[in-house]
Amino acid sequence: AQKVKNTVIVPTGAKGGFFPKLLPPPAQRDAWLAEGTEAYRIFIRALLSLTDNLAPDGANIPPADVVCHDTPDPYLVVAADKGTASFSDTANAIAQAHGFWLGDAFASGGGNGYDHKAMAITAKGAWISVQRHFREMGVDVQTQSIRVAGVGDMSGDVFGNGMLLSPVIKLVPLSPAVQSMLGVTAESLSPSDLIAAILKMPSDLLWFGGIGTYVKAATESNADAGDRANDAHRINGADIGAKVVGEGANLGATQAGRIEYAVKGGRINTDFIDNSAGVDCSDNEVNIKIALGGEVLAGRLAEADRDTLLVEMTDDVAALVLTDNILQTQALSLAERGGVAAVPGHVRLIQALEASAAELDRKVEGLPADDVLIQRARNADGAGHGLERPELAVVMAYAKMAIYDALTEDAARPLIDDALLVPDLHAAFPTAMRDRFAAAIDSHRLRRELIATKLANEIVNRGGLGLAFELAEELGVGLADVAAAFVAARALFDFRTLWAAIDAAPVAGSVHLDLHLIGIEVLRTQMSDLIRCAPGELPARLVARLKPGLGRLGAEIDSFLRPEPRAQLDRFAARLVALGAPEAVAKSLVGIEALDGAVGVGLLASDTGSSEAATAAAYTALGEATGLDWAKGAAAALTPSDPWERLLQAGLVRDFEALRLDLLRRIAPGGSDPAAALSVWLTANADRLNRIAAPVARARASGGVTTAMLAHLAGQARTVLT
Repeated sequence: AQKVKNTVIVPTGAKGGFFPKLLPPPAQRDAWLAEGTEAYRIFIRALLSLTDNLAPDGANIPPADVVCHDTPDPYLVVAADKGTASFSDTANAIAQAHGFWLGDAFASGGGNGYDHKAMAITAKGAWISVQRHFREMGVDVQTQSIRVAGVGDMSGDVFGNGMLLSPVIKLVPLSPAVQSMLGVTAESLSPSDLIAAILKMPSDLLWFGGIGTYVKAATESNADAGDRANDAHRINGADIGAKVVGEGANLGATQAGRIEYAVKGGRINTDFIDNSAGVDCSDNEVNIKIALGGEVLAGRLAEADRDTLLVEMTDDVAALVLTDNILQTQALSLAERGGVAAVPGHVRLIQALEASAAELDRKVEGLPADDVLIQRARNADGAGHGLERPELAVVMAYAKMAIYDALTEDAARPLIDDALLVPDLHAAFPTAMRDRFAAAIDSHRLRRELIATKLANEIVNRGGLGLAFELAEELGVGLADVAAAFVAARALFDFRTLWAAIDAAPVAGSVHLDLHLIGIEVLRTQMSDLIRCAPGELPARLVARLKPGLGRLGAEIDSFLRPEPRAQLDRFAARLVALGAPEAVAKSLVGIEALDGAVGVGLLASDTGSSEAATAAAYTALGEATGLDWAKGAAAALTPSDPWERLLQAGLVRDFEALRLDLLRRIAPGGSDPAAALSVWLTANADRLNRIAAPVARARASGGVTTAMLAHLAGQARTVLT
């Protein structure tokens, strides 16, 4: 239950609890609370009695009188939940008395932690989901009024805080106009009938901010919802009257209920997406305290000063947390944007996740079988659709888990320790900590796990749900190899600046998503080249080898472009203009697209000792003479209808580039002039050259491009050039 929510934080986590069997009658409140608290103390002491500890020198201390069959694991934190929200100080006092290494990082919140209710962090995170839904509907909920129905009360953490996050929402109280508002004719309603009517009434937003499961699917019974207290007024997903649902609370709807509502056209994510800010905030607190704890023990930081620093960093911690909410909801919108065309790829991704260490279980997660998803996309009445947002949320979580698992394997240690990932580690902490305690961050006990978590999230959030898995399949490499290429491409082509520019672009929601999708296209191209041309090379070394040469190529690109690639680039630029891309964003995207093939050229120049200019001139001249420039562009423009066609397309693009690079490597060994060597080769092999150029010219003149046509051209070129 907890794993999917925990993709933005370090530990795996689990749901757990305790059950005090002999409580006094509820009327005896003080005695009831005392007994409940003592039962909690027993539970916490029992957990710690089974958990490894750490000595000051970092050595593992196994639990006393326990036979340990598993490997040492001293990492255990507890999070306050329903019924124990005020127990953090109690748990921390036990941990400190036990001598547990985490001290008051054992239970987040408490007297020296981050108070979720005071920060309104869970509500703020869920409100980001609401803002995104409405932005993509053309509504700014901070300035344009929306009508809200909700579950909760104004004193509640999520409901009350959520209703204060926009000055223009309309939370409609019961009034004489309630009958008209609810669309009922009865003069009076029972409480359950009233609640059901509110859930069904037309509104803009249904905000879940209190306890209870109020929505199920028509295919489910009330027993399936597992919340007997609300059986009398629970409705089906298709009957929700609101345009948008925000799940600030847990389990406001069943997963099947969410999907049923989404199929009807409602906008909804899942509770583990919308309200993840609470657990995310707790995770940040624990990680901060682990780093600062070492400073306190070493005498470099007084505990009182640590507590002051924690307070000073509150807003920065909130900003770190809310960034996760922003990027996760954006990733869902990007995945949803693919619609019906994306279904085959999503089906293949689900299959890969079922076979991965993440062990996706469709039945547990409510994902349909392949044939159901394919049929859904092919709906005969023309209303076919792709996976719904609640389904995509589950797939996204498991994609991140699979990448994280790959990054934390021993084989991936060199990548995680790469110098280019130090900024990812530091970005997990507030600015004040980076400035004052960089060394403590660098030596963090959870350094590898933090880096792997941040990197896995960024690969999926920025690259899309399936990018890592598709490239791994296309190129026959592991997920860690794809991650290495992502890190290198991010640095070589300054994708962080591009992403920030798109995020800040003052454009409509749909344009914002389209610009990010184009960014994914150019990212994919460069990552593919890096994996193919520099297999196994770590990012820092690869970037050091390539960055200067790519800078020189970018500065001189106009002198290298031949008519065909220039025409392709002009069409790309025109596409951005038509979208209304801001000038800075368009310039950045065009600059990266113009360097398609530059990775291979730059590495070839580095290997042979030739200049990038001479190598690029030879590369483009060969592409023009053979027609392979056109063939590569035509292959890249194909729209595969299934994963097998995608693999074929990727192979064709790869072949049309690699054949040229391989030929240049053979005819212009180290120290020679590639352009001069190519001129000699072209003159000596005019007949062979024509056996490629002529078929390409015929294909180009035919007016239509097919995968079979390009596959034939690739085979012909392979025969002639190798």
